[in-house]
Amino acid sequence: MRNRERGLSLFFAMLLVCALFTGCSAGKTETAELRAWNLEHVEPEYLTQWPENAFTEKIIPPQAGAVDYALDDTASGRYAIFIKDISSKESEQYVKELKDSGYAELHASANEVSVGTMLEGEDAYLSVSYAEGVLGVVITLKEAAKSA
Repeated sequence: MRNRERGLSLFFAMLLVCALFTGCSAGKTETAELRAWNLEHVEPEYLTQWPENAFTEKIIPPQAGAVDYALDDTASGRYAIFIKDISSKESEQYVKELKDSGYAELHASANEVSVGTMLEGEDAYLSVSYAEGVLGVVITLKEAAKSA
């Protein structure tokens, strides 16, 4: 039960980071089109392995941690995946690997409990957050962001 509460807390913290990054990027042409994510109709899908889909094919899977759950909102062009049992250092390494694979940093922010990074690639935007052993990655396809 404690893990579920911690997971939900981290999830809402990640959503807050995403909302802040969306607001911070309002001056940019394409990123201004990213909208707040309404999750009323999205249920967590608990996973044991990395999912294969149009969203996850845009990124490399992290080498550390274990897949926990995903939020699939294909209708809005968004997909979030959460990795548990990952350290802060491993999270930093993963963001570096994403950058090395072609993603550019749009914005990053950190405080004493969490880190958030917004990245832009050729086909997708990524919002990567880390707090208390959980890494969250929201993948927004650019084609969906433009039509939102």
